[in-house]
Amino acid sequence: MSDLKQRAEQLVASGLKGLGEKKLSELGLGLLIEIVKQLGDDVPEEANVEGLVKTLLKKKRNKQVLCKATTSPQTESQIVGSNTRESGIFKKKHSIEFIAFNALKLRVFREDLKEQFKMLVERFAMADVIVMSEVSNVQRAKEFLSYLKVHGEWTLQTSPPSKPINEIHAVFVKASIRVLRHVTTMSVGVHEFAHAPFTLLLEDQHLGRFVVSSVHFPPQNKAPERDAQIKAFVKAYTEESTLRCDTPFTEKGARDAKTKLPVHLIAGDFNCWPAAEIYNIEAHGFTALLGKHVSTTSGNQAFDNAIVTENARNMFAISSSVLELSSPQRSCKGQIGLSDHSPVAFKFEM
Repeated sequence: MSDLKQRAEQLVASGLKGLGEKKLSELGLGLLIEIVKQLGDDVPEEANVEGLVKTLLKKKRNKQVLCKATTSPQTESQIVGSNTRESGIFKKKHSIEFIAFNALKLRVFREDLKEQFKMLVERFAMADVIVMSEVSNVQRAKEFLSYLKVHGEWTLQTSPPSKPINEIHAVFVKASIRVLRHVTTMSVGVHEFAHAPFTLLLEDQHLGRFVVSSVHFPPQNKAPERDAQIKAFVKAYTEESTLRCDTPFTEKGARDAKTKLPVHLIAGDFNCWPAAEIYNIEAHGFTALLGKHVSTTSGNQAFDNAIVTENARNMFAISSSVLELSSPQRSCKGQIGLSDHSPVAFKFEM
């Protein structure tokens, strides 16, 4: 049985519990078609999300979709992919999950990686925002977007290519989250970025605004260049509002602007532990979410991380994890995998 059919069966068995118009729409056309088929209805040739959602809501109102089994909170959350979690004895919570991934060119067209990408997408579709660095081109990002859309509605934002490498950042955002603005920082002072940081202003209707930057700094063999770029970007980010989509960075700035202070999150491949003393991120109001000995690469290096503004810890319960790849790329051993970096995930809940 395909994963899509299995998920449709589970949702039908749950009686589509907790799924209103918005959440049904987020399931995506493919899954909605399977649900309608499970209920014994014919699917029109020109079926669309809006029409199928109306059909399912009508069936729920007429009690034509009944709960056949009790679904555990964990399973239901995984099936729906919602950013809202609830269980009988616990208060309803809202959360947003970010995943950062150095995609190693995002080789979606390799036949020997197709199965691995399928499993990767299953997990990524449970998140809300995916920031990818080291993506070769927009075509590959669009292909990955098509994989995600099997599981729900997503949008894609890409940065312009950075010279001389000409790679891009790709950010995938679940349709329930608004993308208000984005900016690419090609340089700061004398420092030109080979992978120019890509920053987006996002808005979640329950949790507010987040300013998220996808970064990729130079490798270890270019440590002086890497260190200078990290320090320059973090410092300039706090001082120049244009780098952060013209949003306030401090409580005072928010009061002056008569707006709420957003969460600022800089995530991706730092090629180092970004909270090392040399970078002095604490002096600029940031803290790292993963510790200095948390390995994120096939070489057991703590390179991938996120740094976040201190106000985030005062507002949210934050959890972090490394989605360690079981068969990462190990070029020196001829082992082909999705990447030599594992994805890292960060969830904010309130």
